[in-house]
Amino acid sequence: MNKYDEYYEFRYATIDDVDAIMKFIHDYWSENHILANDKDFFMYEFCNGNRVGYFLAIDKETKEIAAGWAIYYYTETFIPSESDVSSGMLYAKPNSKVPFLGVELMRRKFETLNSRAHVSPGVNMKTAGPLVKKWIKNDVSRLSHFYRLNDIDEYKIAKIQNKCIQEINEEIPQTDLTEVKTVEELYNIYNDKMFKNRRPYKDRWYIEKRYFNHPIYKYKVLVSSEQIVIVGREVEVNESVVFRIVDILGDVSKFCMLGKAIQKLIDDNNYEYVDLYELAMNPDDIIAAGFTERIIDDENTIPNYFEPYCCKNIEIYAHRSDIDTLCFKGDGDQDRPSHR
Repeated sequence: MNKYDEYYEFRYATIDDVDAIMKFIHDYWSENHILANDKDFFMYEFCNGNRVGYFLAIDKETKEIAAGWAIYYYTETFIPSESDVSSGMLYAKPNSKVPFLGVELMRRKFETLNSRAHVSPGVNMKTAGPLVKKWIKNDVSRLSHFYRLNDIDEYKIAKIQNKCIQEINEEIPQTDLTEVKTVEELYNIYNDKMFKNRRPYKDRWYIEKRYFNHPIYKYKVLVSSEQIVIVGREVEVNESVVFRIVDILGDVSKFCMLGKAIQKLIDDNNYEYVDLYELAMNPDDIIAAGFTERIIDDENTIPNYFEPYCCKNIEIYAHRSDIDTLCFKGDGDQDRPSHR
C-alpha cells in the first residue's frame, strides 16, 4: 500500500469497462481516435471473452477512469512468468491526485501481470522515456530502420537524395519465400514449437487473429522452409506502392538468406521499396540481404506515417524487459489503422 491506494483502485479491465475506456480515449486522447469511435474494432483489438487488454486506475471518489494502459496478449491463454505481452497507448488524466500516476500504473501492471517478456514500442522520449528508464528500469532503445530500394528512375513515396542499393551477399545460401493465405497453410510449413523460447513468443491464436483475420488491413504472410516467416502489407500512395515488413517469426538469423527472395518480391510487384523497423536482430544479417540502414538525420527519407501520408523520417523507441526481446513495427499499436 502507498499514497496511490488512498485515491485509486488498480485493476484489469473487464468487458463491462469497454464503453468507459472508449469514452476516456475520446475525452483525454483524441475525439477522432478509431478506438474512441469504432466499437467493433476496439472489441477486435483488445477483447477475448471477458478478458480485455487494458489495465486501469480508477478514481475511488468519482469511480471514473483516471489512467489506462493498453495490453496486447500474445497467447490465447495467459500464463504468468511464461507468456509474453506488448503494450500500446498509455494515458493518465492531467492533474492527478498523486504525481506520476502513469508511471505507477506501469509499475503495478508489471508487478501484477508478471509476464515472461514484454515490449512497448512508441515511447515518447521527451516524456515517458526518461521516467521508464529511471523508475521501471527497462531497456529503452531506438528501433533500427532498414530499407531496400527498387532500381527505378523516380521515387514517389520516399525522398531519395543518395540512391544506394546494397549488394545481396550471394555467398550466403539463399532460400525462397512462399505466400500462404491461411493459418493452416502457414503451420503446415512453420514449426512454431521450435521457437517457444524466443521472446516474445506469439502463438497460433494471436497470429491468426492479428494477421489473417484483421478487419481493416490485408497482410501478406511469406514463409520459408528455413523456418523464418515475413509478415507485411502493401501501402499505396502517390500512384506508387511499398511493402512494409511489420513482423518476423521464427529464426530471424535466417533473414540473411532472403535477399534474392525479397528482390523477387520487389520485382514481381513493382514495389518502390521494402522497409523494416526492428530491434534485437543482427544488423549484419539485414545488410547481407541487401538492405540499407536509415540513420538519424539521414539525407534519404523513408516515411512511416501514411494515414495521412507524411514524407518525414520517424524514429520509434521501445521499452522492453531485456535487450534480447525482439520488437517490430507490428508489435503494440505501431501498425494500427487510424480509420476504416
